[in-house]
Amino acid sequence: MDHPSPHMVALLDALADRLDCSVDVLYCNRKAPGRGWGAPPGRLPYRFVSGVTLLNDFRINPNVFGVMKKTRADIWVINTCYTSLTTLMAIGWLHRNGIPWVYMNEPPRPRHEALSAMKNPFILYVLNRAWGVIGTGGKAEAMYQEFIPRDKPTGTIPYYIDLSPFHKLPLPDPGVGQTPVRFVTSGQMIRRKAIDVLLNACKLLPPGGWQLTLAGEGPLRARFESEFSNLWNRDQVRFLGQVPYPERASVFEGEHVFVFPSRWDGWGMVVPEALAAGRPVISSDHVISAHEFIHDGVNGFLADPGDVQGLS
Repeated sequence: MDHPSPHMVALLDALADRLDCSVDVLYCNRKAPGRGWGAPPGRLPYRFVSGVTLLNDFRINPNVFGVMKKTRADIWVINTCYTSLTTLMAIGWLHRNGIPWVYMNEPPRPRHEALSAMKNPFILYVLNRAWGVIGTGGKAEAMYQEFIPRDKPTGTIPYYIDLSPFHKLPLPDPGVGQTPVRFVTSGQMIRRKAIDVLLNACKLLPPGGWQLTLAGEGPLRARFESEFSNLWNRDQVRFLGQVPYPERASVFEGEHVFVFPSRWDGWGMVVPEALAAGRPVISSDHVISAHEFIHDGVNGFLADPGDVQGLS
């Protein structure tokens, strides 16, 4: 695995409880770059593979061969990024030695034609050598099936976390016709999360009758905070900054609707979190979890990524 993640702990702990198999975890990094969610490893035995981190958080583990050779396993599950050099080395070694292995991960991000031409050889190298593929949800599985032969087995294991803190939140006042509709979004302040699209969608809304809360931190926060403040005061649009991971349910308190305009999310745990809090969700349809949980027009709405008019 790339690194410990709270989205994987429930799966790892479920495997730890089984009596018909034993599982070990090899982590390539001690924590997720740019994430403030900590590094819970789960209850399975685990080790960290030594390595070095280069520019743009690019991680390489040169001794992965030695570690894998010393590890006795009937089957391997590769859950690392498909463009990682460590992944390619591990897969090459498994393939040469005829050792069964499956690839389990979020689906590859749809990209512009030129970038796809650069990235596709990597994902094809991985998938063509895998004995099977596991995606994060039904949509992810379908996306992987577009890359591989039909006779190659596929499956789906969505991410899972305990949602009880979100179930405990009081539901918002349904009388939204009498009060401003309070929208909230949460995520890293990076281009992929499409806060710029949200900004332009807000420009198309009536001047009053709504409020927006933005939670999260990132390199683009100062820019977005300045652009929003040039158009609306802090009573209408407010920035919360980074909310500690254990306290993230508090983001939804008093809010009516969650908005997630992301250009791409290979899962997007915040969507089921918002729904568990009883908030309808307006999401881009390039969020994989949205396909798993949102019924368009029932408990939320789906919009094309980048479609300012549709989001508005």
